[in-house]
Amino acid sequence: TFIIRSLKVGNQTVENVQGSVSSENGELLLGQSFLKRLKSWSIDNTKHEFVLDAGASSEPAQSSRSEAISSPSEKASAFNQFGEGIEAYQGGDFLTALHAFRPLATRGDAHAQLMIGLMYWDGKGVQKDDDVALFWLRKAADQGLKDAQRVVGIGYELGWNGVQDDGEAFKWLQRAAQQGDAQSQESLGIHYATGHGVTQDYAHAYMWYDIAGSSVVTSEFKAGDRQLAISFRDELAAKMTAAQIDTAQNMALRCRQSNFKQCD
Repeated sequence: TFIIRSLKVGNQTVENVQGSVSSENGELLLGQSFLKRLKSWSIDNTKHEFVLDAGASSEPAQSSRSEAISSPSEKASAFNQFGEGIEAYQGGDFLTALHAFRPLATRGDAHAQLMIGLMYWDGKGVQKDDDVALFWLRKAADQGLKDAQRVVGIGYELGWNGVQDDGEAFKWLQRAAQQGDAQSQESLGIHYATGHGVTQDYAHAYMWYDIAGSSVVTSEFKAGDRQLAISFRDELAAKMTAAQIDTAQNMALRCRQSNFKQCD
């Protein structure tokens, strides 16, 4: 499966068209989200011919997203479909998982977008592709899903396609941290302590380490992660004056009490 960034037929241009590759003798397939933009089209699987007529389209060419999931029945169906995808994913049946997630993702489901992004990032059931992974992860992150924001930030730290960007990493980790994501809070501490992607600031580094170190242990932020944040905080404290530590502790208190909204 792949993403065509821009596809033009006649005077119609469509962005981010999803496609897939089959065997030479396989059937030709193309999604309705693209085909409905054309005046007419036909497929002859005997001759392996695909005929398009761009003509006038009843839908704006720039609209490439299906209608969002809105009604209660659609939400219930989407919930069940996502659950089936997760079950298949956890069972190692990645193709079934992908088929479950993709329709939801194209209709704007942020959790499904996150899962598809992770699958392309890890190469599970698909060929590893950082561009496609980032495409879906950014969609989920832009909707405010903190898990996706954290993954996008980590990806920029490690380097999407080998290209690191500490500034972008800091930006996305900060968004996740401000939603209470403990892993991102610890990572922000590292950024502030080292000056990667942001001006070095021991007070803010101490603050985020302290906040992460007091977070609740979860399946994603384990006891070892919390202890590591505490260790980082204590190591940093050895480089700070008593007055600086007092300031940092007050900053951490204010940040917590404001539900991570006043952390500057």
